Amino acid sequence: MSHRFSLIYVILAGVYLASLPYTPYAGQFAIKGLPIALLILCSAMALRGSQRLVVMLALLASLAGDVVLALPIENQFVFGLLCFFVAHIVYVISFVYLHKVAHRSALDSKAVSLKPALSLSLLCLAIACFALYMAIGILPAAGAMLYPVVAYLCIITTMSVCAVLFTQSALIICGAIIFMLSDAAIAQSVFKEAIPLSDYFIMLTYYVAQFCLTAGLINAFSTNAKGVEA
Repeated sequence: MSHRFSLIYVILAGVYLASLPYTPYAGQFAIKGLPIALLILCSAMALRGSQRLVVMLALLASLAGDVVLALPIENQFVFGLLCFFVAHIVYVISFVYLHKVAHRSALDSKAVSLKPALSLSLLCLAIACFALYMAIGILPAAGAMLYPVVAYLCIITTMSVCAVLFTQSALIICGAIIFMLSDAAIAQSVFKEAIPLSDYFIMLTYYVAQFCLTAGLINAFSTNAKGVEA
């Protein structure tokens, strides 16, 4: 991802963060979604074929979730949860696809092995433990949302573990883990007691996570494409 796109992304994200004290306001959904829309544009320009499709689909589902959660509609949390559930499924597909592309590009087999080193195994264990911690803290208070929350917790945990096992990209792994932290803060705010400045923490970590995931996937797919051409 170019420095120009990165700078514009930071500015757009900063504008929305600065507008949080004034929410809700007319056009909030558009300001909130602009950073993700920029990532979609960047993916469309940087990738091609199936690689472009999977990354853009994940971002489009995320953008739909952003818009839904910013609109005063009935059951907005459920619909937003569904949008991001789809986004995480597509991210998992993109990680698996990246693994296959990496094999075809004849890169270092250790970098794409499904047998992670001890550090990666420990990282997967830490992700699972954090998910269990979230479940113990949030599920008893989920009420009627119990099953949707369980399903979402399972898919975001799966997404993070797949990021470790299939990509072994520091940028993608950071994005996946930060996404979990952002969603943990949302769950805490919705079902328990909100943390101080939770809105800022949630959106800041969300924008950072989406940037890391997108930039990591673009870089990885582009690197593998060059390997094939070489």
